[in-house]
Amino acid sequence: IQTIGCDFFEKRVVLRGESAVNLQVWDIGGQSISSKMLPKYILGAHMIFLCYDITDPQSFADVVSAAH
Repeated sequence: IQTIGCDFFEKRVVLRGESAVNLQVWDIGGQSISSKMLPKYILGAHMIFLCYDITDPQSFADVVSAAH
């Protein structure tokens, strides 16, 4: 099921039994890299995962061109 708008997941993770971090995953499902809202979603992010459809070569090409 495609995400409409934005979906958000959060989990507290303890690393090596010592320190805890909050892992947040924001699913902006299908929004264009040029979306005006994208900078607001990724503000302060330390890491970004870009996903694509391996059955659609254009999907991969879109991710590659957006990363440049």
